[in-house]
Amino acid sequence: MVTGHDVSFLAALLAGLLSFLSPCTLPLFPSFLSFVAGVSFEDLQTPLASTTKMATTGVSLLLAYSLGMAIPFIASALAFSRFLTLFDRYKRSCPPSASSAASS
Repeated sequence: MVTGHDVSFLAALLAGLLSFLSPCTLPLFPSFLSFVAGVSFEDLQTPLASTTKMATTGVSLLLAYSLGMAIPFIASALAFSRFLTLFDRYKRSCPPSASSAASS
């Protein structure tokens, strides 16, 4: 059960991309990608033959990093959602308290 305003998937995706591409984060991209890929500036000066291997390694490490960040957040969001569903179910089954009846 969702209350309040529902946000479409596209609106949430666009808001996330907009915050990701904000001017304060753009200067961090090169160092972040270099760190995640395990590639130094000196490694980037190598011939083209090893560039394909670095790109493959970098993409696989970036995917592993992304999954490592996403899985705990998704799991905690699902657990919290389940907790709120159970809490709402038990809240509706309890009789109103005297304090809530007095404030009505």
